[in-house]
Amino acid sequence: MSLASEVQRVASDYLGCEYEEITFSNSTTKSLNLVWSGLGEGRVVEKGDVILTTTTEHEGGLSGLTFLAEQKGVRIIKLDVGLDRDVTKGCILDLFEEKFGEFEGLVKAVFISHVSCVTGVRNPIKELAKMAHDNGAIIVVDGAQGAGAVRTKVGELGCDVYTASCQKWTLGPTASALLYVKKEVKEKMKVCEWQNGGSLGEEAVASFTSSFYTHSIGTNNEGIMFGLKRSIDFLESFGYSEGRIEAHNLAVRDEFYEYLSEVVLKEHPDVVMYSPRPESELKSPLVTISLGERTPLSCFSYLYQKDFVIKMVSNNQCGSNCKNAVRFAFHGYNTKEEGRELVDALKSFLDSTI
Repeated sequence: MSLASEVQRVASDYLGCEYEEITFSNSTTKSLNLVWSGLGEGRVVEKGDVILTTTTEHEGGLSGLTFLAEQKGVRIIKLDVGLDRDVTKGCILDLFEEKFGEFEGLVKAVFISHVSCVTGVRNPIKELAKMAHDNGAIIVVDGAQGAGAVRTKVGELGCDVYTASCQKWTLGPTASALLYVKKEVKEKMKVCEWQNGGSLGEEAVASFTSSFYTHSIGTNNEGIMFGLKRSIDFLESFGYSEGRIEAHNLAVRDEFYEYLSEVVLKEHPDVVMYSPRPESELKSPLVTISLGERTPLSCFSYLYQKDFVIKMVSNNQCGSNCKNAVRFAFHGYNTKEEGRELVDALKSFLDSTI
């Protein structure tokens, strides 16, 4: 078996799908651009149709969708899921159910993150997938902050498309990404001219009624492929598929969250928590806070000097109304002690900027 075939097999096990349903990409953004092209060219969506999304998505996933909307006359409806740390699964599902009713028969796709890059909310993908399918729509999931952070098996989630940005939580090389498309869906998305051939060893056959992508994965960087396999094997050696990494990530996150609430939020009421509480079923290993009037860059620079690296969140990302926000990810800080040290450093920054 070739290296490409072996990595494809490992990757399909990692995401819990069939070998033929997964292919490689350079990034989640490129994967989603291909998906939006496929939806348009395969006439899955046409003029007047509706695609539902939210106000806490990443611009990289929305850029190709916006282009599709302009080219095909498709309407994008953004649901305001808010920045409330007390948001519930029911709140999110009610928003989508209302829009399916308002645009009955017109909604052809749902686009939503597995884990929001703005708030760290783990969206109820399984329930949204059922809702979409019951209404004749497909669901496209941006998994850039999902796979690797939390146990992800696409068959269990019920989604039609899932993208994984493997240089993040999967710990793979830069420019490694995975794209899953359910078999029943990919046959509707006609953008390439080769029906099969390549890594499975079949003879390549030209076809003008070709499927969304092929069994061939093309030519790839073998160093990246090898690194991706090693990364997945590494996660699996720590019980990724059994949920042990997710449990560890969440335990560190909860300790950080509670210590942050005790040490920082009480003393600095202008600091606002955007992420779900520890008892929430929507929590993930991402935690985001607003710094009030302080700039994310000043916080980043201060913590960087103390050997902590954080993520600055774009102001009003996707119309979310987030302001001066920074994000903490608990794979870079993967012990409870490191989480508490991070809180202490953050408190020192906040105290110095009163």
